[in-house]
Amino acid sequence: MRIPAFKTAPSFHPRPWGGRAMADRLHKNIPDGPVGESWEVSAHPNGLSRVAGGPFAGLSLAELAKRARRLEGSPRRTACSCRRCG
Repeated sequence: MRIPAFKTAPSFHPRPWGGRAMADRLHKNIPDGPVGESWEVSAHPNGLSRVAGGPFAGLSLAELAKRARRLEGSPRRTACSCRRCG
């Protein structure tokens, strides 16, 4: 199965150096409080980006990758060799 192009919803993270500049300068819809980082495309467990629209809306990038492998019948492919990633 071929996955169509999609947009992601970023993961916002409060940081001590954070503020409101992303909202003011970049016109991002950020959560209340100081935001120091915006992870635009991330499959990291501490800040998963999610698909924003289309048939896979709401899925995290990690979930989408798992689903794509299952649909294709492909073995897991990863450059990481830690226990969690395999």
